[in-house]
Amino acid sequence: MTPTGRCVCAALMLAFAGLGPANADEAPPQRAGAGVLALSSQTGEADSAEAVSGTAAAAGGTTTDKRAIVAMTLKEAIVRGLRNDPELAVERVSFSIAKAAVDVPWGPFDPAFFSSGNYGKNRDPYFSVNPFGGPVNPVTGFPEGLIVNPSDVSNVNAGVRVRTLLGTALQLSYGLERRTTENEFALSPAYTTAATATLTHPLLRGFGFDVNRAFIEIARNEERISETRFRERALDVAFAVEEAYWGFVLARENLKVAELAVATAKDLLEINRRKLQVGRVAEIEVLVAETGVATREEAVIVARNQVLNARDQLFRLVMPVPPTGTEGARARKRVRSWDLELVALDEPRTDEEPVDPEAAFASALERRPDLQQLAIALTNQDIRMERAWNERLPRLDAVGSWSQLGLNDSLHDSVDTQLDGDYYDWSIGFQFEVPFFNYSARAQHREAELGRLQVQKQLEALEQTIVLEVRTATRNIEAARERLRATGVAQRLAERQLENERQRLDAGLATNHDVLLFEQDLTAARTNFVKARVDHSVARARLARATATLLDRFGVRVTD
Repeated sequence: MTPTGRCVCAALMLAFAGLGPANADEAPPQRAGAGVLALSSQTGEADSAEAVSGTAAAAGGTTTDKRAIVAMTLKEAIVRGLRNDPELAVERVSFSIAKAAVDVPWGPFDPAFFSSGNYGKNRDPYFSVNPFGGPVNPVTGFPEGLIVNPSDVSNVNAGVRVRTLLGTALQLSYGLERRTTENEFALSPAYTTAATATLTHPLLRGFGFDVNRAFIEIARNEERISETRFRERALDVAFAVEEAYWGFVLARENLKVAELAVATAKDLLEINRRKLQVGRVAEIEVLVAETGVATREEAVIVARNQVLNARDQLFRLVMPVPPTGTEGARARKRVRSWDLELVALDEPRTDEEPVDPEAAFASALERRPDLQQLAIALTNQDIRMERAWNERLPRLDAVGSWSQLGLNDSLHDSVDTQLDGDYYDWSIGFQFEVPFFNYSARAQHREAELGRLQVQKQLEALEQTIVLEVRTATRNIEAARERLRATGVAQRLAERQLENERQRLDAGLATNHDVLLFEQDLTAARTNFVKARVDHSVARARLARATATLLDRFGVRVTD
């Protein structure tokens, strides 16, 4: 190899050293991000990504267009995704709705005040009998026979009623009636007062704390289910962002590999042009080198397009939706908001920390929101079954009442008479009711049984899925580690082979075609190594998603 060729090759090797195995201690620190929506960061530091004006070339890019540059760590990308995801905002509203609905089942147990009042003029029929004979009763002055007994009646009634969680219904009321009549032998005006307490207690259907609290507990569980759905969506968003982030990093590193291949091919072409000038090689060797450059430039074009596609995929997850406006204005804002140069600040981190599948599975069983949803849903089905079974029972209620009465020609005297305690009514008894067929209650109980069976089967299926996800993610991590070691060795060997072939080319023992083939092998080895690094990070993220610890890695937690 000529001295110039060796210098260029060495420079390319040094430039590519950034794609070598990364030490976890040397990896750039991830900057903290603040919590968003109903999510908070434990670090409390700023979460916004850096956005500065400059050129793509200044950020290490490959284009010369002047664009705004946005630099993001992985954590900042995830926080942006959590803040801007519309479905997560919907889940947050759904949680607020479920939280507000918790008070709805308390309605039947809310103490209520009631009152009523009316006034009426009555013409009641009255049959007068004269025991002394004659057409007119000398005592009452009423003619014998059916006559009209007119009266004016005014009454007011007020009280409170309440139902307890045991099922007991209690009503306390106070009533006042004023009656006037033309009957000279009747008290007019007559004031009647009554203080009444009525108690109805279920003995079969509707009896018990669990039965009466059923809808309250179901509403509380629905609130918890809504919260787990929010957490599940947050985990999905975080994983999608991390996967897209590493997809962009992979596309960026593949572009670097392709550009290094172009630089190597151009170096080879320059060497052959110089040799052609001095007559050391035939023109066909220059044509072979030019073909190698053109082929590799086409690979750069493809790789650059993949970078832009990966960038847009990440921007779709982390960029905010433009405010409401005309469709054309929103479209223009959306396009401009994505016309940025992205700089990913984090690199794939490789570690040798072993993964315990049993511990990972235990963590998934304890933390997975979707598993918690089904467990809570199963509890709700148990509550529905218990209530539906109670609804199949006959209705048997114990009923008791007590009334303290008063009567006099004035309100004050009537109340005094009532307080004397000499006049009262009381009663005890029962009320019994049983449907002949009870179709509705039987159907509801059967529906609850089948609903519980359905949720139980879903729970079992999900547990099997979790086992598969954890085992697969664990194997992928181990496979990625082995691939890192294997591709690292392959990359170093390919570099040595290319160096040897370049020396053989200088000695006239090899052709340009042979060198390009070895350079192609080196490009493939470099690409495989980069992909192994990214796949390791994605496998780590997938395991964290399977065990519901993905947000914990970035210090983000769900808060009310």
